[in-house]
Amino acid sequence: MLYKSGVRFIREKEGEELWPTIGEVIANGGGDCEDLAAWRVAELRVKGIPARPAWRHRLVRMPSGNEATLYHILVYIPGKGFDDPSRRLGMGTNEAD
Repeated sequence: MLYKSGVRFIREKEGEELWPTIGEVIANGGGDCEDLAAWRVAELRVKGIPARPAWRHRLVRMPSGNEATLYHILVYIPGKGFDDPSRRLGMGTNEAD
């Protein structure tokens, strides 16, 4: 279970986009938003809950000074709304960011 696994949100390096398996997320100690959301969607679907990934985006200035579209992946759970595994696992804290 994602929230009992001990993993945390870990931001990827600018310009890097990895798609690790759940086992790799565990081995790395965490993952970014799409890694954590994909895991959460999978565990909910195994339970028969028709969850799906959902995303938000906005234009931001990166540390390098470049502008980029920033995407954030959430989990949509019908009848319950949105779950944000990244926030629950440390995104937005000084240590994770």
